[in-house]
Amino acid sequence: MNKESMQIKVDNIKKKFDKNKSIPYYFLTSICIIGVLFFLSSNILFNKEMSLMSTEINKEMNLNSLVVTLKDRQYNSENGLVQFTIKIKNQSLNEKADLDFEIREKNNPTEIIPGKVTKVTNSDYIITTKVDKKWDALSLTVIDKNVTGSYIKIYSDIRDININNELKEKGVNEYTVEVIENEIKDIQQEIEEINTLISTKNSKISTLEENITKLEADKKYQTESEIEATENTIKSNQASIEQLKNEIKIESEKCKEYEEKIKKLEEKKKNFL
Repeated sequence: MNKESMQIKVDNIKKKFDKNKSIPYYFLTSICIIGVLFFLSSNILFNKEMSLMSTEINKEMNLNSLVVTLKDRQYNSENGLVQFTIKIKNQSLNEKADLDFEIREKNNPTEIIPGKVTKVTNSDYIITTKVDKKWDALSLTVIDKNVTGSYIKIYSDIRDININNELKEKGVNEYTVEVIENEIKDIQQEIEEINTLISTKNSKISTLEENITKLEADKKYQTESEIEATENTIKSNQASIEQLKNEIKIESEKCKEYEEKIKKLEEKKKNFL
């Protein structure tokens, strides 16, 4: 493209702008709209990412010889009470767990918020604190005092916490009942998962048995070599059925043990009511 043709194009564009004075305004308006949409979508993406900062319930975290699990978190929006339920398993037989807990709020991370730690059992802790009604996210730091500078952080976003406006501070006995009830719920969930697994394995057995019946019927119309191959397939299916039945037996025994555990926990709970 030579200089003369370029000048002609520029003159044409200029004429169009001169004829329609509103084009620049449309252009500026479009830029503003795109900017607002970008800001809103970025905010949505940012908020979504922030929600992911909350530590998952029942996620196991390793802290030296300790396994720390957040079992529950609750917030009473009326009185500002926050409650964390923590389970800590000590995998060391030689060292007793020596722990400290610190609570901070995202908007003022240097200030430690006063909290109360209730040791319910050797592995169950309830940590409570009072917060202002305007807060975004809390961090609960679990510190292993046996190892210098060793800690993990548990995060809780206000958008990802169980709102319970009946939440109140309780005594050790009430917390013990709460911990027992949570353990029973966990075991019941395990039983449900096992029953689903058993159901799936029984369906596989039914499919294999139907296949064996079909294969047996097909043998009537097969040659000797085909019959041999069919019998090998039948034997393989039968072996799979036996394997599945053994697995079901093991899972059923687990269910019985879990059901017995629930009975014992129910008995234990009565002592604290």
